[in-house]
Amino acid sequence: MLLTLGTAAAQGGGQQQNVTLNGALVLPEGEKPGDWQVAVGPRLLAELTPDTQTRASTAKPHADGTFSLQVTGSGQQYVCAYAGGKLDVDSVVPIRLAPGGEAPTDLKLSPKAPRAQVAFVLQREDGTPLGRKVKVHLYNVHGELAAPALESDESGVVKLERLPSTRYDLWLEGAAEPGAAERQRLAAALFSGMDVTPGSEVQTFELKVPPAAAAKGRLLLPDGKTPAKGYVVAVRSGTVPVEGERLEKWPAAYARGARGDYAETTVAPDGSFTLTGLTPGEHAFDLRPQGEREPWSTLTAVAVRAGKTTDLGTVTVARNGWQRLFDRRSLDGWKEADFWGKKEVRIENDRVVLSRGNDMTGITWTKELPRVDYEVTLQAMRVADTDFFCALTFPVAKDPCSMILGGWGGGVVGLSSLNGFDASENETSKFVQFENQRWYRVRLRVRQEKIQGWVDTDKLIDVDLEGKTLSIRLECEPSMPFGFATWETTGALRDIRLRRLDPGER
Repeated sequence: MLLTLGTAAAQGGGQQQNVTLNGALVLPEGEKPGDWQVAVGPRLLAELTPDTQTRASTAKPHADGTFSLQVTGSGQQYVCAYAGGKLDVDSVVPIRLAPGGEAPTDLKLSPKAPRAQVAFVLQREDGTPLGRKVKVHLYNVHGELAAPALESDESGVVKLERLPSTRYDLWLEGAAEPGAAERQRLAAALFSGMDVTPGSEVQTFELKVPPAAAAKGRLLLPDGKTPAKGYVVAVRSGTVPVEGERLEKWPAAYARGARGDYAETTVAPDGSFTLTGLTPGEHAFDLRPQGEREPWSTLTAVAVRAGKTTDLGTVTVARNGWQRLFDRRSLDGWKEADFWGKKEVRIENDRVVLSRGNDMTGITWTKELPRVDYEVTLQAMRVADTDFFCALTFPVAKDPCSMILGGWGGGVVGLSSLNGFDASENETSKFVQFENQRWYRVRLRVRQEKIQGWVDTDKLIDVDLEGKTLSIRLECEPSMPFGFATWETTGALRDIRLRRLDPGER
């Protein structure tokens, strides 16, 4: 729910306005207001620290839980509660400050009880203790906690007290043991989807760190001759460092948007590179020019094995690079799709949130884009509810089509429509057990003769178009020619990129 607020203190002429927000912190039994803080600001902060606290207005609630917050400015703001300086995700209330009117007096924040103590126990693959100190990074859905890093004890255990109840990811940084043989090194693993729940006892997560794999090769610029000196080869991510962030913090910022692991390396003057610390399995690597936060192109379907180094040979940077379609700050280039029963679209930190509509909410691209021989990638999440959280409508030459994720009760993936049949009825139909509150990497490739689609590393759509007709369902027409929508579901999107395929690229 979004509250749109006005203020009697608003000033005309585009000047700043001052707002007093009054509300109450409704705490679970046993929690004391003095152990909490409340805050309001234009960006959700995962943790209140001396560095981040300047970006929000904060206050201590009174003994009865009531509070007053002073806000200067207008537009999108977030009111939320913090336990021990750490964000309680369930307490977040988005508001939009508008000139005129009165600020509400009945704002209520309802956090969950934190867990008294949480232990993250890092183990080797055989279940034995890790047996050494390591640095780890902990993330909730809005960012990193305890930055720049947490350090385990000598056995590899990290303990935290009064951790708010929500879902967390943990990235193990620098697990490679100096001088260890290749087969003995540990991966820079990323453990996702750990649900911390309220309770007074210790909640323990046993995290088995797999042995590391590696990949090497030689990277050349698009001319096929010049070494790509200074490029960064990195595990694909859906997040980037904020502007102005120090270089030493960049890896942790990228790790937040990765899946399974995060590692990076810099290409040598002769074009050679070796990327270590990978988890075994299939990977995609982003290629970032020296000093750039955004990737230029991506290597996909790279398979690596534990204790081995996969030789990729000579790899060439794509001639056509990624075009960023979402700037993480605004809907520049987009408009809210004109669906009947649409609800709010908002920017929440680095993601677009499409609120549950009655039936659909979405956004539509307003600028130029190719109609064939291109690919799109993004990360999508079903935040809440049970139906499709990403209907990607796209052009195929003169015809429209939609790629559906999570439709018809929550699990159908496919194209709507093929030969007049929708995604639940045609040859592209697949079933995926999607989880809420989890990011999925979506990739779509469109050629004149073929459409291909992936979710994470799984190719779920691979259809030849010869002799077939494409169309979309009537409900999706407001998304044309290119857009995203949800059905009775709150969804989130981030890292939306598009690139034209290079000549001859298949």
